Amino acid sequence: MTALKDLLAASGIKSAVVIDDAYDKVPKASDLDGQGIWSTFWADAAPSEAVLIELFPAYSEMEPEQLQLSDPFVAAVWGADGKLPAELRDPLFQGYRQAIATDRKFLDDLEARLKAAGLDVIQSGRTPPQAAKGVPLVFVDLFLGAAQQEGDIDLSLAALAPMLQGREKEPPCVVLMSRSELLTDKKERFRDGAGLLGALFRAYSKTPLLEGRTLETTLERLATHRADALRVARFVYGWKTGLEQASKRFLHGIGRLDLSDYAQIRDVLLAFEGQPLGSYMLDVFDRVLAHEIEGDEHTIDAAQALNDIDPAQYPAPHIAGTTDLQDLVFRTIWQNPKRLKVKTTVDEIPVGFGDVLIRKDLLNGGAPGAPPDAYVVMTAACDLVRKEGAKRVLLLSGTVSEISPKSWTYGATSFKTPIMKLPGDKRVFVRWDAKDIVTLTHAQIRDLLSANGHYGLHLRLREAHALELQQRLLAEMGRIGLVAHMPGTFPVQVEAHYNSPEGLKKYDLEVGGREGGVCYVGRDKDGKEQTRLIMTEAAIDELLAKIDTMLPDKLDAKTRPVLAQLQKAKILASELQKGFPVPRNDKTGFTPIKAAIPNSGGVIEQITVGLIARNPADMKVDPKLAALVLVINDAVSTPAGPAAAPAAKPAAAPAAASAAEADSAAATAEADPAVAKAEAANPGGAKQG
Repeated sequence: MTALKDLLAASGIKSAVVIDDAYDKVPKASDLDGQGIWSTFWADAAPSEAVLIELFPAYSEMEPEQLQLSDPFVAAVWGADGKLPAELRDPLFQGYRQAIATDRKFLDDLEARLKAAGLDVIQSGRTPPQAAKGVPLVFVDLFLGAAQQEGDIDLSLAALAPMLQGREKEPPCVVLMSRSELLTDKKERFRDGAGLLGALFRAYSKTPLLEGRTLETTLERLATHRADALRVARFVYGWKTGLEQASKRFLHGIGRLDLSDYAQIRDVLLAFEGQPLGSYMLDVFDRVLAHEIEGDEHTIDAAQALNDIDPAQYPAPHIAGTTDLQDLVFRTIWQNPKRLKVKTTVDEIPVGFGDVLIRKDLLNGGAPGAPPDAYVVMTAACDLVRKEGAKRVLLLSGTVSEISPKSWTYGATSFKTPIMKLPGDKRVFVRWDAKDIVTLTHAQIRDLLSANGHYGLHLRLREAHALELQQRLLAEMGRIGLVAHMPGTFPVQVEAHYNSPEGLKKYDLEVGGREGGVCYVGRDKDGKEQTRLIMTEAAIDELLAKIDTMLPDKLDAKTRPVLAQLQKAKILASELQKGFPVPRNDKTGFTPIKAAIPNSGGVIEQITVGLIARNPADMKVDPKLAALVLVINDAVSTPAGPAAAPAAKPAAAPAAASAAEADSAAATAEADPAVAKAEAANPGGAKQG
C-alpha cells in the first residue's frame, strides 16, 4: 500500500470526492417507491390533515398527485418525525431507508479503502460542496436517484459538471459506479456526455469494485497514466481554443477583401489561368486557415508535448469498441463530397485534378460490371483549367475491393488509395493499375459522365494524395514527403485455450468473449505489415486471473512446466496492455509467445510461455507449449455470413513473399485483361505506357 500511496502522491492525486445520492440528508420525491405507498398514505392522512397543513401550507391547495411529486412536500414529511403518526409516516420512507442503508455500507467501505491509500475523501450528494471543485479524482454514481431513470443520469452529469468546469487542461480522473445492470450500456453515454477522455475514465459495478484488489489496481492505473492522459487532454483543448482563435484571425484577414479585390483576382490572374473564382478562393482560404492554426502557440505547444508520451506505458482501453481510425484516413485523403458542387474549370471540362470516376453500377449498390471500376484524373491541374491546356485528359484505371484486415496493407510497392466510401457508407479501397493508362478527349469525358454513360463523378482526392499517385505514376520521380496514413483498426474475436489431459480446452472468458479485441494494422520500418492486438483492461484482467488460478493438475503433464513459467511471467500483463504482437494475416500457423524470465542464475532469458495464431488453418499445437494458446479470428463478414471458426486456406504465395509483393503481383497479373476491357468500353481512347 505504501507503493500505491507514493504513486498517487507523485501523480498529484491526493484527494477524492465521492458523489452519491446516499449522502443527501433529505430524499427527493423521485426517491420514493411509487404509487402503492402513496395510496396507503392518502387513505390514512385525513386525521393528520391539520398537521400536514402546518408542515406544508400549500397542502390544502394541491391535489394528491401534485403533492407526491413535490420535493418540498416530501422534505416536510421527512422532517416531521414526532409530529406525524409513525404508522402514517414511516411506511412512506421504508424502502428508501433500506436502499440508503445498503449504499452507505458500500460508501463506508469505499471511503476506508481510499483513506488507506492515502487519499482525503470528500462526501458529495446531488449538490456538490465547494471543496469538491479542483479535486483530481472523482467517484460518481451513475444514477443520482432511487428510480434509476434516464433523467437520473443527467443529475449525475450535472453534479460532475462543476468539477470539470474550467479544468479542460487538467481534468480529473473519473470512476463511474453503479449497482444497476444498465452500467455496461450507459457508461459510454456518460463518458461522452461529460466530455471525458478514455484514459481518465473507468466504470465498475459497485460490488466488484471492492472485491480483491480491483480498487487499488484501478487507482494504480489511473495514477500511472495520468501524466500522459493530461497531455492528450491539453492537445484536444489546444485544438478547441486554437480553432476559435485561428478562426477569428482568419475571418479578420479575409474580411478586408472587398468586391473589387475579388474582381481583380479574377481579371488579372484567373481569366488567364482558366480557374473559376469560387474554386480558387476555396483553395486559398484552406491554406490561409491552416496557416493560422499552425500559428496558434497553445496548439503547437500541446502537440509538442505529445512527443513526451512514454511508449512503454501505453494503457489498454477501458471501454470496448473499435476506434474508427479508418474514418480519419478517409477525411485526410478525400475532400468533402459537397465541394464537388464548386466547378474547378471555366472551360467545358467536367473534371479536375484528383477527381475519381466510379462505375454507376457500383454507385447504385450493384455488383461491378466490366472493368475498370474507377478512374482518377492525373492531368496537371493547370492544364485542365486553361482553354489552351491539355487536349486529352489522362486517366489512371483502378479496381475497387472491399476493405478487410488482409487488404489493409502498408507494403511499399502498394499502389492504391486505402479507403473510399461508396453510397451507404460502404468502405472499399482502390488498387490503381500503372499499366492501364487511358487518355480521353473532353467530349469523351462528357459522354462517360452523361446520363447514358457508365461512370459518375464520385469524389475528389486531396492534392497531397493525388500528387502521390501522380508521382508514382511518373516513375517515382520528384517524390514529396507526405503524412503517413493512420493505421487500420479491425474488430477480432479472441479465444484462449490450454492443453488438458483430454486435449485443448477453452479458458472460460466471459468478458473476453463478449468484448473481443481490436487489431491495429500498421507497418514496420521496412514497410511490412505490423499488427497488434488491443484488449480492454477488464478482458486482460480476466485472462490473467484465469492463468494465475489455473491448477497444474488440470493440464496435461507435458504442459505443466510451461504453465509454471507462464504464471511467473508478470511481463505478460504489461505486454497485453501495450498491445500484443499478432502474426501477419498471411501466416496461419501458431507462433511462440515469449516472455523475459530470470533463470536460476538471475539472468534474463526469453522463454516460450505459449502460442498464438491468427485465423489458424487448424488447431495442431505442441502440447509442451500449450499452457496458453491464443486464437485471433478476424471478425469480418463474407458472402456466406459472419466469419466464425477458422477454415483451411488454399495454397498461398511462397512464404518469403511479403503481402505487399503479393498485392503487386496480383495487380500486374490483372493488368492486360483490364486494359483490353477498358479499351473496348472506351472506343477512341488512346492507351499509353
